[in-house]
Amino acid sequence: MEYAQLVMQVAMGISLAACAGLRAFLPLLVISMLHRLGKIQVDPSFEWIGSNPALIVFGIATLVEVLGDKLPVIDNVLDSVGLIVKPVAGTIIFAAVIVKMDPVLAIVLGIIAGGSISEIIHMKKATIRGGSTALTAGVANPLLSFIEDLSAAIGVALSILVPILAFFLVLILLYLAYHFYKTLMKKRKIVEKPNVST
Repeated sequence: MEYAQLVMQVAMGISLAACAGLRAFLPLLVISMLHRLGKIQVDPSFEWIGSNPALIVFGIATLVEVLGDKLPVIDNVLDSVGLIVKPVAGTIIFAAVIVKMDPVLAIVLGIIAGGSISEIIHMKKATIRGGSTALTAGVANPLLSFIEDLSAAIGVALSILVPILAFFLVLILLYLAYHFYKTLMKKRKIVEKPNVST
């Protein structure tokens, strides 16, 4: 029974961390609210996550992130800040939902699993956003931002309600992102070859 719970917690932690790669503070806000309502358990060392100050900070940060991401220039600034903030959020999320584990071990695993997955998702998102900015002069960015909001919200819901399904969806997303990256690199090499020969 404990093994099954651990698997569910790890699946939830990785899935929520992936959502943090899109919106750093939304998963933290949801965990904070659910823990405060007694609907979700967190490791005792992360009890602060359901406190009033945490709720206020996560709420304001989520609002700033969601609204700011719709504005030209600010969205790119948020992407830059996200390079640091999102892996930290992913680490905290992962470590918090792994209950009854040594806090130091949970943090280390959080960095390896949660922080890494958040960073990977964020980098892919930032690459797509950069391409959108170059191709549409930022006009399409608010639409992409709304899609990211929706994806993060659905992802958080699935992570909490059906963590195993959410985990497999994250794996599929990572596979597709990797395949897309490889295809992009091949196309780039084909385009660059004529320049090398001249």
